[in-house]
Amino acid sequence: MIYPAYRKLANENNFYCIHSENHFEEIMIIGHKYSILQFEAKIYPDKMRIQDMLNDPNVFLHSSPAEYQAIKEKCQEELVLV
Repeated sequence: MIYPAYRKLANENNFYCIHSENHFEEIMIIGHKYSILQFEAKIYPDKMRIQDMLNDPNVFLHSSPAEYQAIKEKCQEELVLV
């Protein structure tokens, strides 16, 4: 796997930048608010979640660095940080 990998949910309210098999960043958009979370997987179920993000294209759609960065910039300009 080549990192970073970019994924999103079909509702386009959750975007992921997966940095490694143990670390990802998530942008969550909730109405007019957003949060950016750094997540470090330390236990097996969390590591499996990252594997699901990478390997389940039915749930976690592919995204791109440009799309991720555009969403991050839009959130920082237009929305309220939670």
